[in-house]
Amino acid sequence: MIYKLSNVAELEEIEYEFGIPYKYPNLYAPQPIINGFREENLSIITLDKKHEIQYAIWGLMPNGFKDEWIVFQNLSNTLNVPKDNPNNDWVAESLENDRCLIIVTGFYTFLFEDGHIKPFLITLKDNKPFYLAGVYSILEDGFLSCAVVTTGTYNEISKFHDISDVAPLIISKTDGEKWLSPDISEENAEQIVNSLKELEFSVRPVPKKLFEKNLTPELVEMDLFPFSLN
Repeated sequence: MIYKLSNVAELEEIEYEFGIPYKYPNLYAPQPIINGFREENLSIITLDKKHEIQYAIWGLMPNGFKDEWIVFQNLSNTLNVPKDNPNNDWVAESLENDRCLIIVTGFYTFLFEDGHIKPFLITLKDNKPFYLAGVYSILEDGFLSCAVVTTGTYNEISKFHDISDVAPLIISKTDGEKWLSPDISEENAEQIVNSLKELEFSVRPVPKKLFEKNLTPELVEMDLFPFSLN
């Protein structure tokens, strides 16, 4: 499972990188750690509104859902949904009709080694924001919810991520439009899956204290970036 993401880019950098404005720019703030087990928001671009960046609660819920986020996530954790063989009909429908692009600057992986869990932060080598494949829904109150679409782990990632056998489906900027096309051909789907080859990643080992409950934002910023890249 992928349950911790990072988005430390400034708003202006994201809008410049993708050429798309935020619908509500005053609500945006960089987040070094986005914890999926809390009710956190992600920046997304949806299939039906490709020309603006919106916010969605991380943790997919069915379209028209009326109860609280925590109620649903306690029953069915939908931070991630598999690209192939979704486990229920409404998720399959979202994959077919309600795809989105999730904007991040990195995601965290975890390796079991020498009797300990070692966390890593995976980013692009140039530290620019990039896309993860996602799906979304529209809730009864008009808010959006979303999930990260996962696939089998990549060779580039698996040596830093053996706690689970899945990884987020990473999409290059040039293939973002294909993921948001109403109908994805088999050829386009294959190109999207292979778009990882166009991207160069860096891996930073990060200290476990980054995930302490009472860690202040100032300490996060101090500790997150000084590491040499592997």
